[in-house]
Amino acid sequence: MDDVDILHSEKDGAMVVVAQNNGVHVCWYCGDMFEHWHGSKKRGVEVAGGEWGTRIMLHAMCVGKKPKESRKSFFNQAVSSIQTNKLIAKVTKPFINP
Repeated sequence: MDDVDILHSEKDGAMVVVAQNNGVHVCWYCGDMFEHWHGSKKRGVEVAGGEWGTRIMLHAMCVGKKPKESRKSFFNQAVSSIQTNKLIAKVTKPFINP
């Protein structure tokens, strides 16, 4: 996995973080692509993940499995990076000349 994408939930419009590999949405747990038909075990489902309560996209068959450390750390790094960028922008904004 090399990137993340943020989608809006079809249920209630909340943000859902989806992992990407070469521009394709993949499962945070196993890294495989999603299938888009309703009966598939590889369809994407929203799950509350991480200690921040952010929703992530997993395969239906991967929900409830013990997190793999490499996937978990990538998720934590991605969220920390986003938070750091927001903080830098907030701190430097007053010093930018119009």
